[in-house]
Amino acid sequence: MRPCIVFAIIYILYQSANNSDLWWTMGVVPGIVLVLLALVSGQKIGYGDGIMMIVSGIGLGFTKSMDICLVAVTLAAITAVILVVSKKKKLNDNIPFAPFLLLGNIVIMCGGLV
Repeated sequence: MRPCIVFAIIYILYQSANNSDLWWTMGVVPGIVLVLLALVSGQKIGYGDGIMMIVSGIGLGFTKSMDICLVAVTLAAITAVILVVSKKKKLNDNIPFAPFLLLGNIVIMCGGLV
């Protein structure tokens, strides 16, 4: 997954050199953070989640990318609590994060809660 990180850094440098609006190009940062978390955590969070956020960040910019992360984490936390309390999942079980990222994208792109 290192080529993805290298591509994102090159993209940020290219955009910042050709465009004074660095804030927009920083939309890839949440995705890079998720890829680094996947690398450090031994895939507790997958590389695909970070790649989804990098792609979303390129198109939507930093603020909306952070909003997507906020919505996704909130929805994932609520779902995890419900699943653990209803004893359908154990505390150490994994739940996929990509569906929550997709829901976050839909909510933010449709002008939803945030």
